Amino acid sequence: MATKGMKAKKDKADIKERILEVSTRLFAERGFDGIAIDELAQAAKVNKSMIYYYFSSKEGLLVSLIQRKFEEFDAFLGRLAAAKSRSIRALIEGLITSVVEYMSNNRDVITILFHEALMKKPKSSVDIVTFINPLWDRLEREIRASHPDMIEASQLDKLLCLSLVINFVIGQSRLDSLEPKAVADTKALFIQRVTSIVTALITETARR
Repeated sequence: MATKGMKAKKDKADIKERILEVSTRLFAERGFDGIAIDELAQAAKVNKSMIYYYFSSKEGLLVSLIQRKFEEFDAFLGRLAAAKSRSIRALIEGLITSVVEYMSNNRDVITILFHEALMKKPKSSVDIVTFINPLWDRLEREIRASHPDMIEASQLDKLLCLSLVINFVIGQSRLDSLEPKAVADTKALFIQRVTSIVTALITETARR
């Protein structure tokens, strides 16, 4: 009986996961309003009643997948090893490199967040800036650990820094047709350029 109960729980978890994975892909490809719940159910190979059972509505499904990805990203940052270097530039470059890799592998949810940001009435309270903001918190903690005299950056500086990282995903679709080495070289150059800009913003803040 215990084995049957465990199997039933696993089956439910598999169904829920499949719905989330399929909806993430389709919302990114076609937008929230561009896909009907019947199509989501068909693509996930489930009865649409299962979507209502787990998420109450299509809006609830969107909110759930964004919240899940937000928690995943926060956990991802928490797992990153603390930087050993005391150089501000090295700290920034290490974090930006890790986050760009993460975002490259999670383009769909970033695309969904951009769609939401353009809506007059977004479905989720987690927007693109809220999603990426833990990156700044992590960056600030690590810099303060070795440079405790650094003053707090302005909201504008934070937004500028975060938008630079986010913009990689916008431009990444243009790189898809390139050879893998060209993509890797472009990504490395992007990281170097963004590191230089963010370092300049942060060190300028420290001098104010």
